[in-house]
Amino acid sequence: MNLTTDRINTSPIKHYFNTLEFAITDFCNLKCKSCSQGTQFQKDKKHMSVDYLRGISKFIRSHEFNTIKISGGEPTLHPEFGKICEELRELFPAKKYILATNGYLLNQYLHKINVFDLIEFSNYPTKNDEIYRELCKLDIPIIDIKIKEEYSDLTDISLKKNINKHDVFRNCGSPRRIAKVIQDRIYPCCISFGLAAIRGNIDLDDVSVILDENWRQNIPKLDLENYCKECFYNVKIHNKFSQYLNLPIIFHEIRDQFSNSRFFNFTLYAISAIHFYFKNKRRSL
Repeated sequence: MNLTTDRINTSPIKHYFNTLEFAITDFCNLKCKSCSQGTQFQKDKKHMSVDYLRGISKFIRSHEFNTIKISGGEPTLHPEFGKICEELRELFPAKKYILATNGYLLNQYLHKINVFDLIEFSNYPTKNDEIYRELCKLDIPIIDIKIKEEYSDLTDISLKKNINKHDVFRNCGSPRRIAKVIQDRIYPCCISFGLAAIRGNIDLDDVSVILDENWRQNIPKLDLENYCKECFYNVKIHNKFSQYLNLPIIFHEIRDQFSNSRFFNFTLYAISAIHFYFKNKRRSL
């Protein structure tokens, strides 16, 4: 495969994922109007079976993703949640494992959650305060509590915050670094399924591909830009010079071509470290 500037520019999605997230269930005990997953709008809700996870594990390379994340819906509602915890590391080898939960049935699985390096517990004031208080008493060190009142910029999912912006996908932050598996499809953005469910007029074929042996080749064929413009996640657009200095996209592409060269990888990461040093120094000025 030839590495060209055009390829990097036209395929910003390819191999830029840091995290693979599995929405193992579409069901949730809460009905949050601000849910970015669009759970309240989703019609065909399902659980992702352990057998299905075993089947698709052959399509995910060992340590292809730095982080594996389990979410939902509310993952503890999954009837096979305990079994998923038991097999997760074997099925999807990675460096880090995260569980995103509102804690609904978490106390039933305290003997299973040691598979995770981090538990992202979301406290929705007035909705799961009792669960929040109970988990605080347990003092589980791997739990990171996020109080959702802090995310005021994401509360109104009806807003289209990028409608008049350009090059939105490339400038987007964490959502585009997380590939998300929902039912039998993989999405190159952890918000795009929720956006499709919320807007109601987006064809899933336009924002995702079937998770099979060809998903890596099919993902770059998607063009999310017009859908990114309709997103409720506010994307800050950088100037052209800043975009050029946003080197991780290029680094990941180049690294895929020369992954067997230790000297090249060392040089690449040294340049990356220098880049981030000066980038952070500029911010502190």
